[in-house]
Amino acid sequence: MEGVLARLGHFLAYVAVREAEKKKTACEAEAQRLTLQFEGRKLEAEERRRELEFKVAQKQAEHDARLKTEQPKLEHEIRLVELKARQANSRDGEGVDGHTPSDPSGRVI
Repeated sequence: MEGVLARLGHFLAYVAVREAEKKKTACEAEAQRLTLQFEGRKLEAEERRRELEFKVAQKQAEHDARLKTEQPKLEHEIRLVELKARQANSRDGEGVDGHTPSDPSGRVI
């Protein structure tokens, strides 16, 4: 009877070891699957980040190009406004050379 019990104990230990090995293999496979899934998502996120950086750089370049074309136009408009202002000032003070301020009596101030 002791031999049967010993063999039964060995068998139960063998079964327990086999079950533990199966669980370990399943856990390792799940860990590997999750690692691969994580790496895939990480690569996708990196790809999206690069695409967004490219779009931002592209929009910035377009914006800079627009500003570069607008700047000369604005500078021209500013020169026109300044010219018109000078012309308006010279018409307001006709007869005055524009260099020496004077009062209406002609005295230099």
